[in-house]
Amino acid sequence: MKKYISGYAINRIQHAMNREIHFLLDNDYVTPEQLDEAARVGLAFRMMVLGVVARIDFSGVSMRTRHPIGFEEVPLDYEYKKLRQLVDAGHSGVKSGRGFYDYKGKSQEEMYRERDIRLIEIAKTLRKLEAVGPLVKP
Repeated sequence: MKKYISGYAINRIQHAMNREIHFLLDNDYVTPEQLDEAARVGLAFRMMVLGVVARIDFSGVSMRTRHPIGFEEVPLDYEYKKLRQLVDAGHSGVKSGRGFYDYKGKSQEEMYRERDIRLIEIAKTLRKLEAVGPLVKP
């Protein structure tokens, strides 16, 4: 970081993204499965190659990205309804066997191992791409 800010850069971006995620889920615009798939094949796929800032350059730098036509921003004080239901029911995700998804039948260790194997494979692929050289040079 160039200078300190509470929450650090990526955590702040994730916090803003979480507000939007919960709004979409609470209001039944998408299912958790649909949203995860869209993020994997759209957002995450591009971010692994471009990052978050170069992605803006490739999309086209425009003030319309600040206020897209017809886009209503989620209020900063939005209360997460489905998250509250999960927490109240004791569903804390992988560690409890259930969250937005049901992980029963697999131990916490199995889930983390499967996740880590996939992350390692992605990291290997990214290293191969980085060996070719960066797409965007600072």
